[in-house]
Amino acid sequence: ELLAQASGTTEQPVRVLSFFSSTEAEPAQKALLRTVGALWEQGVALNWKEFSANEQRWRVPLPTYPFERLRFWIDQEFVQKMLAETNEINDTPAPVKAKVARDDWFYLPTWKQTPLAPSERPALACAYLVLLDEHEVGEKLAKRLERRGARVIRVFPESAGVPFTEESDGRVFHLDRTQRSEYQHLFERLAELDTQPEHIIHCASLTVAGEIPEGPAGFQLLQERGLYTLLFLLQAYEQQTGAAALCVTLFSNNIQSVSGNEVLWPEKSPLLGLAKVASQENPDVLCRSIDLENLPETEQEYEQLLAEILSRDVERTLAYRQGQRWSETYTPKKIAAPTQLPFRSQGVYLITGGLGRVGLLLSNDLAQRVQARLVLVGRTALPPRTEWEEWLLQNGQDDVTSRRIRQVQALEVLGSEVLVCQADVADKAQMRSVIEQTTSTFGAIHGVIHAAGVSDSRAFGSVQELGHDTYD
Repeated sequence: ELLAQASGTTEQPVRVLSFFSSTEAEPAQKALLRTVGALWEQGVALNWKEFSANEQRWRVPLPTYPFERLRFWIDQEFVQKMLAETNEINDTPAPVKAKVARDDWFYLPTWKQTPLAPSERPALACAYLVLLDEHEVGEKLAKRLERRGARVIRVFPESAGVPFTEESDGRVFHLDRTQRSEYQHLFERLAELDTQPEHIIHCASLTVAGEIPEGPAGFQLLQERGLYTLLFLLQAYEQQTGAAALCVTLFSNNIQSVSGNEVLWPEKSPLLGLAKVASQENPDVLCRSIDLENLPETEQEYEQLLAEILSRDVERTLAYRQGQRWSETYTPKKIAAPTQLPFRSQGVYLITGGLGRVGLLLSNDLAQRVQARLVLVGRTALPPRTEWEEWLLQNGQDDVTSRRIRQVQALEVLGSEVLVCQADVADKAQMRSVIEQTTSTFGAIHGVIHAAGVSDSRAFGSVQELGHDTYD
């Protein structure tokens, strides 16, 4: 009956014998498929829709070669020959590479002057998206691009709460710079208008002295304008286009130390990390960072920046200082191991992230070397010391807290005194309390080791997985 449902009519009957037995080794489903295959081989028109009506189908990628009914199996003789040759090669000892000395492991970032090669054919056929700044640098660059025939999309990154608006037939947009969904809305609208940009010019991090308030509020404002705007643009672009090729020119000022005399804004530096990682994660994204000493004023300075935008240069980290163009490179730095470590016998050392793997590794070394008095600071607290024995009895060896208790006890066996403090290193009040507790317990602090950080799977997410919760 199943075969009757699956097959159509034929001009000449085709007889195929099929037996389904519970005592046979061959499963009934396999026998059925073998019979259907025999019918198909004889030219019977099968009703495949009925045959697979109750099955769930999945989309799978097809092979990248055609089904040409040609044999491509590797002959056993060929395999034996290759194995014999490989064994002969392996019997010959390979040349031993000299092990690099530890003193030669290190490199330092340095800067060298590199002139920009002029672009013979500036790429003006694509659309440019300009994320504007507060000082019209991006606007002036946009006008220069338009005078050369380029299509420019202007985006104003407004403060929180400003609604998404569109002006000038899809050439000007205003959005809430703090919301990822606003950038997704932007690229969805650009797709509807068939004006997806191939080049993003990011100017929102350009600032002047006195513009940004000091303290946490100023730090957060710089992240909103810089780090998060770039992050949300990259995420929305990839989500909308499927990771199509993209060029990003990122203008900033006072981030890079080239001459050593600059007044730097280290609060902007997270932007550089994201720019570097974006290009490493997706080779089709060319993210070029160009740091300025001062905002451009003269026509010559604007033309130089425009030349950078239109060039085919692939150097990713650049800076302009006093009209000179510098590119970042790395040079070897020989660092000899110190003959004597600067640790005091029974000195007091505070280690942030002290209950993490790195913190405990450093603590163990200090305990063995100098029987240090250790202050281990972490976000997670241990139970009171009076409850440790009971905790270890009630919880297994794989329990995280149990492992940490035993590691602290091991430090004390080595001769160290250990004070465990719970605190968030980013909370000033909590850290002040840690310092007060340390000085009242051990006296003066002789050293601080900052080992706090995220080293689990959260630290290795892709750009698409990043957000406020990751950075904050």
